[in-house]
Amino acid sequence: MKCDIKSLARRALSLALCAVMALALVPAAQAASVTPTASTNAGAQEYVNGRRWASTVKSYLYPNSIGGLTRVEYTGGKILVEDYDSQFRAQASRSIPLELSIWGGFFAGENYNFLVFGQNNEEENDSKEVVRIVKYSKDWQRLGQTSLYGANTIHPFAAGSVRFAEHNGYLYVHTCHEMYASSDGRNHQASVMILIRESDMKITDSAYEVGGVAYTSHSFNQYILIDQDRNILALDHGDAYPRSITLQRLIAKAGQDSFHESKRVPAEQPGWYYTVYEDTVDVRTFPGGTGVNDTGAAVGGFAETSNGYVTAYNYDGTASNLGTDPRDIYLAFTDKSLSKTNTVKVSNDFDTSVPQLVSTGLDSGYILWNGRSSTNWYSASIDSNLYYARYDANGNVGAVQTIVDGGALSDCAPICWNGKVVWYTTKNSVPTFYLLDSSGVASRQASAGTGSPADIAYANTQTVLLDGKNVEFQTYALKDSAGGVTNYIKLRDMACYLNGTRAQFSVDWSAAQGISLTTGKPYTPNGSELSTPFSGNRAYKAGTGKTTINSAAYSIPTIILADDNGGAYTYYKLRDMGQYLGFNVSYINGQVVVNTNEPYSDAQ
Repeated sequence: MKCDIKSLARRALSLALCAVMALALVPAAQAASVTPTASTNAGAQEYVNGRRWASTVKSYLYPNSIGGLTRVEYTGGKILVEDYDSQFRAQASRSIPLELSIWGGFFAGENYNFLVFGQNNEEENDSKEVVRIVKYSKDWQRLGQTSLYGANTIHPFAAGSVRFAEHNGYLYVHTCHEMYASSDGRNHQASVMILIRESDMKITDSAYEVGGVAYTSHSFNQYILIDQDRNILALDHGDAYPRSITLQRLIAKAGQDSFHESKRVPAEQPGWYYTVYEDTVDVRTFPGGTGVNDTGAAVGGFAETSNGYVTAYNYDGTASNLGTDPRDIYLAFTDKSLSKTNTVKVSNDFDTSVPQLVSTGLDSGYILWNGRSSTNWYSASIDSNLYYARYDANGNVGAVQTIVDGGALSDCAPICWNGKVVWYTTKNSVPTFYLLDSSGVASRQASAGTGSPADIAYANTQTVLLDGKNVEFQTYALKDSAGGVTNYIKLRDMACYLNGTRAQFSVDWSAAQGISLTTGKPYTPNGSELSTPFSGNRAYKAGTGKTTINSAAYSIPTIILADDNGGAYTYYKLRDMGQYLGFNVSYINGQVVVNTNEPYSDAQ
């Protein structure tokens, strides 16, 4: 029975069994030390210009393929990308140039990374590039770009932010701009929506004209998410049209080329209708005149729960001294019908920073904030006291926890990683990582690394002479303390190639028994063969389970690699496989040789 190569193109949806063969030891140079880069981002989530509006986010974290975290930070003129292992040791550092003069933002997508840049267009030239979205591979190879030209924009990202959502190969960008001069001679500011098809980096839809989809003006902060029902939700901080924190759910569903779907809504005059592209609810309305920039508020987060949507913000709650009074923390819960919003005041009558919000799943999450050192907002600065509370799926908030000198927040939005909430802060220093779970908050300072951590397997390829025919395997390599490497190959790849030979074997797995191999039995493909279920370098740990071969259990040394969703994959040494399954492995003139017609021998 031969392996059906066409069927192997399908990606396995269930937990794949992998085993890998240790191959040749190849000399490699010892990696140089990698030192974390100092910066300052503490308190950068605060609004600017008298706490009136947001600015673009410049610090980000995302889980990487080596089991640690990658830091992306715009440091002025360049973008810093640093990889850390699970012990917060720097393993790699790279610098990516700014492609246009204005920084926009970063998004870690499912399959790609994206950077956004912009440039001014004060001459109102419809042919001038104003926004560029650049696509990178997960190992930061530049793959392509797309751009907006003119787009009713003189200043991209002005007085606001850039945030992202992704669904089924489509990237949604929610941002803002200062527009061409209107009939009153002024350059007004408003929200912007952009939709990109990732496969060919084509902008398939956009909204940048006055009154467009999910329009808010002025829009001083922007959030976007795709919920479990493929709804596209945009959250804006408006000071005029409307003068509120406004939540808009588009009529169009996510995952298609356009978000311009509409419906007719009855007008006040009988028989009259008007067309809308979204359903809208005001999460918090503000007192004061239309277009007065001071709203006394700042938005800090937006997330979905199983029953609705939560919005975190601070607000001074007054009409008389907008923007000058101390602000408290609030969490608003809007049900999924957008028919009702309940709001909880979370803090206890003292001035606060802009909060951060992190979802730990559809059932719960955290709201976090710092205090401010003075009730006079003109001179106040963020202190190092950390406050946080859990919220549930209905927006109920638990007890507030206080950690004196617990550490300042930053514009690095907290993320979930290894069962904890994590973010980083710098104060003219290397990063301090903060880790939050039910037991409290711990801090870890970034440190220099060798670039070759002992718990990392490195992506590679290896050609093997198999019964006289060269075949190429996707491999992973481990480095020893001297810098030498040993390659490993998936068991199911080997089972596929050995199918029909004297050394063929079947592969099975169960939760109770683990990995089970049967020699002489034809191999049945499961769709995971000849493709790697992840890319890039991966963290690994030593395996502890037994392997069953022909109903006998053996303690064969293994390593376990994890994918991005926590799935575990078991790898074996090639010589161990040859020994237990009855084929010979040798190393001849720099070539790894497998002969299925010879019994295993320790001799080379």
